[in-house]
Amino acid sequence: MQNITGIVHQGQKVFVFEVQPHIAQQADQLLMEQVEFYQENTGKIHEKFPHIELEIVSLPPEAAGTNELHIHPVGDRKFLCWTGHIEDEKTVHWVFKFWCLGSVYTILTGLKFDDYLFSDEIKGNTEKFEAGLQKEFGLSYRVE
Repeated sequence: MQNITGIVHQGQKVFVFEVQPHIAQQADQLLMEQVEFYQENTGKIHEKFPHIELEIVSLPPEAAGTNELHIHPVGDRKFLCWTGHIEDEKTVHWVFKFWCLGSVYTILTGLKFDDYLFSDEIKGNTEKFEAGLQKEFGLSYRVE
């Protein structure tokens, strides 16, 4: 699977993200740690395969110094902090879009995007999340 570039627009302002998908066919091919990441965050080791992890290749300059972007470091590499199962390219694109939009929310507000996602208005609904970000902040997403 090739690298994916996600672009979030806010009017004339552009935020560019790039990830490299890594496909693990079995547990020993995971790049994020079974215990330190999956078990710590979900209470269990990851058992569904194939599973795709998204390594961050580049972030917009505005992301520098922002600590709430749901990024998991592994050595000098960075990965999207996503504990759910990513099994195919369609899911990769959905997760990446959601994460890019949420990351721009965090960049703009300094708040964790899960606070907005799980607000009384949005209640974890990703379609409402995207619509709310469009309405409130003028965010739109496209992939290259």
